[in-house]
Amino acid sequence: MNTRERLSPIFITGKAKWASVNNLNTSYEHCWQVDVEVDDDNRSVVEEAGLKIVSGKIENSTGEVRPDFVTIKRKLMKKDGGQRVAPSVKDSQNLPWGGKNIGNGSLVCVKAQPYDWMHNNNTGRSADLVAVQVIDLVEYNPEGSDDFDVVPGGYISSNVEEDIPFAS
Repeated sequence: MNTRERLSPIFITGKAKWASVNNLNTSYEHCWQVDVEVDDDNRSVVEEAGLKIVSGKIENSTGEVRPDFVTIKRKLMKKDGGQRVAPSVKDSQNLPWGGKNIGNGSLVCVKAQPYDWMHNNNTGRSADLVAVQVIDLVEYNPEGSDDFDVVPGGYISSNVEEDIPFAS
């Protein structure tokens, strides 16, 4: 594996899962990351780049089998001890991201820089998370999904305060 070879960046468009691009993911290691579902539309890009596609992973919270995906991440710390900058995040018009949390199912385009690595006599290829463009946002709501739609003709609590117009 030639580690001096400069690989071309790739662009992977697909549905995001577990996106931590606004803030560092500190669950296991300090990094920014996003999982992108691999389907018929983007599989050739991922395979040609030599990235590992995860298949058959079971979600701990639901017990369901996840669709194939690839994880793209950027570690905070460099090998020399310096810190990396956060990946760029843009909206569909290529404008700076407003900071909303990107929820599962959001359609994104991820710019990734593949690189070869060697660690403890193992070798492989991963990709650095350079940038994310959010094409269609499904906003993540950390408090839960309690944003209900109004139900016409439904029950109205008597505890709701009425708007009292100001005297003119």
